[in-house]
Amino acid sequence: RFIDEIGVCGLAIPTSIAMHQVVLLCAQKSKHIRWVCLREEPVLYVNDEPTVLREVHQPYENLVFTGITSKRVEAMEKTLKTDAMAECGKFGNKLLIHSESDTGDLEAEWETVDHRDIRTCREAYTLAFEVATCTAQQSTTNNMDCVYHRLPITDEQAPSPLIVDTFLRLFESSPSDAIW
Repeated sequence: RFIDEIGVCGLAIPTSIAMHQVVLLCAQKSKHIRWVCLREEPVLYVNDEPTVLREVHQPYENLVFTGITSKRVEAMEKTLKTDAMAECGKFGNKLLIHSESDTGDLEAEWETVDHRDIRTCREAYTLAFEVATCTAQQSTTNNMDCVYHRLPITDEQAPSPLIVDTFLRLFESSPSDAIW
């Protein structure tokens, strides 16, 4: 969703393809893009699809890490990436992914995965920014100014004062025409 009047765009947890499309759309409106990921859970992009951990006995519930820091979430993502790459190496470039069927049932499937197609959230957004920057440089002389931030907030809870202060500080220090 994009609100043109105030330069804000919002997504839940996009696929890499949707992420690229939105970044390119934003790049048409401003060379300054500030992407803030509020996801509290560690996310990996596997074959361009967002993938998250779940408890085996609660596969439909988000994992809750109330009060987790950005640094910790990103460290967990790096560890998950290392683990996923090791699993791919062990099982012939295959990774066991569980997902919901169209009827809501949980299904397990071995997906063929190249190790280059496993990315942390930051890596996935960095790639989207690089594509937007290359596209912008081909069509204009403007250099893109894209910045990714991770400010984890627990679902259905108010953000901590530290997160609010960080967000305000980021907002105040950004160019006035930045897309958020």
